[in-house]
Amino acid sequence: MAEIFLSIIYLLFFLWLIGKMPLFEDRVLSLNWFRGLFLIKVVAAMALYWIYTRFYPDRPHADIFKYYDDSLIIYNTAFTKPYDFFRMLTGINAGSDELWNYYDAMRNWYNSEMIFNDSRTMIRINVLMRFVSFNTYFPHALMMTFLSFIGLTGLYNVFVKALQKKEYILMIGVYLLPSTLLWTSGMIKEAFLVFSIGSLIYVIDKCFYEKINFTKIVGIVFFSICLLYIKSYILIVIFPGILSWLVIKKIGLNKFLITLTIHFFYFLLLFNVANIYSDQSVPLRLINKQREFGNLVLTEKANSVIQLPSLENSTVSVILNSPKGFFNTLMRPTLLESKNPLLLAAGLENALILVCLILAIYFYFNKKNPMLSDLYFPALFFVVTMFVMIGLVTPIIGAIVRYKVPALPFLALLLITHINFRKINNSISKIAKR
Repeated sequence: MAEIFLSIIYLLFFLWLIGKMPLFEDRVLSLNWFRGLFLIKVVAAMALYWIYTRFYPDRPHADIFKYYDDSLIIYNTAFTKPYDFFRMLTGINAGSDELWNYYDAMRNWYNSEMIFNDSRTMIRINVLMRFVSFNTYFPHALMMTFLSFIGLTGLYNVFVKALQKKEYILMIGVYLLPSTLLWTSGMIKEAFLVFSIGSLIYVIDKCFYEKINFTKIVGIVFFSICLLYIKSYILIVIFPGILSWLVIKKIGLNKFLITLTIHFFYFLLLFNVANIYSDQSVPLRLINKQREFGNLVLTEKANSVIQLPSLENSTVSVILNSPKGFFNTLMRPTLLESKNPLLLAAGLENALILVCLILAIYFYFNKKNPMLSDLYFPALFFVVTMFVMIGLVTPIIGAIVRYKVPALPFLALLLITHINFRKINNSISKIAKR
């Protein structure tokens, strides 16, 4: 009962906050639209909770519970051993021997694969949330859902400047694609990831139109650190796109050439210096990640698995296999591979994306010199790089669906840019009148 009451209080607070934050001021979408979208995400968070409790009852391994459950161990020390609590929460002297008993009691603290441990970041976020949730779960899900909603709205506000008179279509593409809606709602890592990406892009965009001040600089640094600690590889992938965007804003000229040049030299440098600062080259890291997922397939007995391209420890091998990796992420699962309702929703989503891709290509070649925004090519390179990387290392279809979620709003921007929905609507009306 206390959890329900507290959840209602937080829900009402977030609905009120939407009316107070400048982020939600839009010339087309009213506050009620934004409140309605947030309520839809709350329903999605409840659906995700139901899915995990109904179909994946192994709570210690359930993504929406595992960080929350582990956070209780650190939270309890705040009242019994404050110094231990401070060290574990901040990471300052967190490797002290006397803290290992706490870490051993948690199931998800250890994760040697990450440069910055994203599991620990999520545990620490949940620790902080416990001080205002009074050890009840669903307020955590509401808070994380609202954070992801802020991130998506940040992206919407940036994208809408380039898509005049397509605001409602963009709204669907950013907020309501099934994968985005489900996997960024609730206490789940992708929700905080989208919050970080969207907020970073939003603050950078504001620097183009408003005076740069201390608050904006702090915001850029803060959201970059959030990305670094939640998914460091996404910060690595998105950085050249942000740099390209900045250069395009300052110089203009050939947007594609600027983006291509910056990405080429960035990844050339990355592939050549990665093994200097670590014990693995980029191709070797991808190979090892393939093996880790292969082991996970065996231990978890995953059902929906695809065959990955065979990589060698060379840049040429990565380049040659990139097209297959890209299409693995773009099109899987297909409708024929959809063995359960979740995969069916993803399969339908991919079918819709394929139709939109065909339409976008058609309209692109039937319109002379289409107007492309400054963010268009940076977004294109971000989507392609993300899809290639995911498709090269991830054999589990369910994981592919989740991992590509941060790139889906950018993909929506690319597709909606080209599609002439008015012409499609007129054609449908003519056919209907026959």
